[in-house]
Amino acid sequence: MAVVDVASAERFESPLRGQNILEFHYRISGAIELAGSWGECRVFEPTCLLWFQPNGCDDASERLGEALRGRETWVSLYCDRVWLDQVNEGAAAILESALSPDEGSAVLPRFRAGPHIGATVPLLREIVRADRGDPLQWLYASAKANELLYVTLSNIGAFAPRDSGHLKLTERDRKQLHLIRDVLAANFVAPPRLPDLARRAGMNYSKLCTAFRQLFGETTAEFVRRQRLEFAHGLLRSSDLQVQQIAMQSGYAHHGSFTAAFARQFGYSPKQVRRPCAPACVGAEEQAARSG
Repeated sequence: MAVVDVASAERFESPLRGQNILEFHYRISGAIELAGSWGECRVFEPTCLLWFQPNGCDDASERLGEALRGRETWVSLYCDRVWLDQVNEGAAAILESALSPDEGSAVLPRFRAGPHIGATVPLLREIVRADRGDPLQWLYASAKANELLYVTLSNIGAFAPRDSGHLKLTERDRKQLHLIRDVLAANFVAPPRLPDLARRAGMNYSKLCTAFRQLFGETTAEFVRRQRLEFAHGLLRSSDLQVQQIAMQSGYAHHGSFTAAFARQFGYSPKQVRRPCAPACVGAEEQAARSG
């Protein structure tokens, strides 16, 4: 397991060597780019990145500090394929079949990025907050890491292979979809109508909906809901506003709808965010560790 929570630095690049293991990278904040002659994978927001780099493949490097200020925060789990199949029969095969590219050289890195599974978010926060210097707290974090992997494998359907009949997106399509996502992220309280966005992007409504989910791993509605709830979570931690006020500022007209959606996303109620953390949840702000 590796846990990183540091202030964003200047651009940094380091080579990656193939280890023939499945890697689960739960990005919480920051920006990262994985690149090589095979192409690139960019992550600029909270994302679960599944990565497999076979032995003998050293054509990859990671670059940090690409675009955002703030913090670089993530949790990574490294799993041997044989061990994974012992824990959950067929898991390694299912996960590998979900990785791209769908065809080509067997020695290329393969990856897939998508939104976090809702139940993993509170686990990630507790792991990051644990103090690596305290053996008891690190034991607690290790237990949470096992729970994190359990939740991920229990929702292995989220990594199901893509439909072979998925849309072929042009570079222009991808740029337009990223622009649409930026518009939705900036206006999540009162998002524009999708037919209007589709016309601006030069595609029909049906293609917009299908292509958005294909490219980003969630529907436009799921993306907007996640933006609202993550914004609300931040307000709960940093402000003294009442829960009903935060619900309104996040785009929810009804307190009950907000509370239900929040609990489904994070696994606990809005009021619980403001409760003092247990000792095991309080740790150093900056830490990095890796162990088998």
